[in-house]
Amino acid sequence: MAELKTGDFFADVTGPSGQALGLHHLKIRKTLRNKKMLFVAGGVGTAPVYPQVKWLHQNGVDVDVIVGAKTKDLVILEDEMKAVAGNLYITTDDGSYGRHGMVTKVIEELTDGGNHYDQAIVIGPMIMMKFACMLTRKLGIPSIVSLNPIMVDGTGMCGACRVMVGGKVQFACVDWDRNSPGTWWTSTRP
Repeated sequence: MAELKTGDFFADVTGPSGQALGLHHLKIRKTLRNKKMLFVAGGVGTAPVYPQVKWLHQNGVDVDVIVGAKTKDLVILEDEMKAVAGNLYITTDDGSYGRHGMVTKVIEELTDGGNHYDQAIVIGPMIMMKFACMLTRKLGIPSIVSLNPIMVDGTGMCGACRVMVGGKVQFACVDWDRNSPGTWWTSTRP
């Protein structure tokens, strides 16, 4: 793309890959404002979390946000997130900034401290999402994850994004929950 000149065009484009979370389609209602939501972002997963938190903030919904990174140098969008998050918790694996440890430790601290969450949205590395959702399932917090990291062609043909959901094979790029298009409810499914 960097080599295209004015008037050049793409011969073909494949997409879209996956399904959007769809928060921007929700009408802000009293019930949404009364929900307590937790966003958990790992590394570059902070980038897709930020616009969702910003949109909710602009619509009067405050959410708690945990941002995890390996080291202080890898924390991104901190100032932007501070401006829109109800509460922001930064954690680094090596303890070089914020709280020391994994995002799961902060989830446990928050819930042990009396925080209740109606929904968690978890975006980041697959291993982080796995362990965060194992914990949210144990805590009874319905969770949504992004399976973008495992998508390859975005058409369902390659099978790389194949996951088992409720005992059934699903493809992250083309299949989704019929009741809530674009979401993967990992903690509420068997």
